[in-house]
Amino acid sequence: MAEQKDEKPKLPLAGLMALLLAAVSSLIIYQGPIKTSRPIDKEAEKSASVRDHVQSRLWQDPFEAVASHIQREKASGGDAGHEHHDSPGLVAGAQATKGPFRFRLMPVFVDGNPYASGVESRLRDRYALVSALGAAGYLPESGESIRYFEWKSTAGPSAIVPAEWFQRLSDSIEKAEPRTVMTGRVVAGPPEQYGAFAPSISIAEERSVYVGRPGKDVLHPHNMAMPKTAFDEVGLFDPRLGTGSRFPSSEDNDLGFRLLEAGYAIVYDPTIVVTHRAWRDPGALLPLRWSYGRGQGAYYLKHASRRDPYMLHRLMHDFSRHVRRAPGRATHDRRQAAGDLVYSAGLIAGAIEWLVASRGG
Repeated sequence: MAEQKDEKPKLPLAGLMALLLAAVSSLIIYQGPIKTSRPIDKEAEKSASVRDHVQSRLWQDPFEAVASHIQREKASGGDAGHEHHDSPGLVAGAQATKGPFRFRLMPVFVDGNPYASGVESRLRDRYALVSALGAAGYLPESGESIRYFEWKSTAGPSAIVPAEWFQRLSDSIEKAEPRTVMTGRVVAGPPEQYGAFAPSISIAEERSVYVGRPGKDVLHPHNMAMPKTAFDEVGLFDPRLGTGSRFPSSEDNDLGFRLLEAGYAIVYDPTIVVTHRAWRDPGALLPLRWSYGRGQGAYYLKHASRRDPYMLHRLMHDFSRHVRRAPGRATHDRRQAAGDLVYSAGLIAGAIEWLVASRGG
């Protein structure tokens, strides 16, 4: 097992302060459009053109989503029936698969009343089911959409049944190339109280492969898988970083950087989805951003060197980006704008504190 090396950053304190002054002097006030993490309107338009998928995220009632999809199909002159959603179509891919194919059918009985209590009950049931299957190693076919089919009965009227496909996470990992680390999306679960939020969310929908130095942190927390040999080669998580330590974040970023430096590829697969519970009270945002900033600043300085300016450039860019976007955010969301400034201050505080601590201060 490779031991964690305690390398001291090779940047003097005076150099760090000069870097801070340079970053501040280069700030340009920028006001950009606010981008929502839930682009419902665009996704709803897109779902109307997909024949066998229906947009339905975790905070949306599957039955309401299917009903809206059917209405859009009819309004756009689409199929009046649901032949393209019938159950034979759901297993067409399995029939084309080479070799044996096994699947399990799990019926889920839910509250069918159309009132708010029924909607809330179905949301809780779906969230519990997805969470339980995720804990067992099963991932949804898509974190953005579901399927449905028409249950045709000779004893009574037909029924529309929402359906979801899940696959084992190990299937994606087994197909990965050697020296590959897998990561994926992290989406927020339903708010568990008013204003509750989930940090460290990643919702990109494009598959990406990262090697070398991509200029950002690409190993997403809560959603990563790698062979044991990777830890044997680059070492474990640095106990000086992360929750419960002096610098309470960025242990995952540090591990990801060491993996890339060792020649591993990090593959972002959007079909690998983990739901992050949204349980934190709104009042936790600023203390959390301060902790994230301090840990990230320490992580940058851990790998800083006068010979190799890569991490110093990243520190300056990260600091400048958050300070520049704060004024634009302040007109729409003062709390998020304050979070950007607090994170920026935490970056510098964590970097200086790591530098002082590594010199025995």
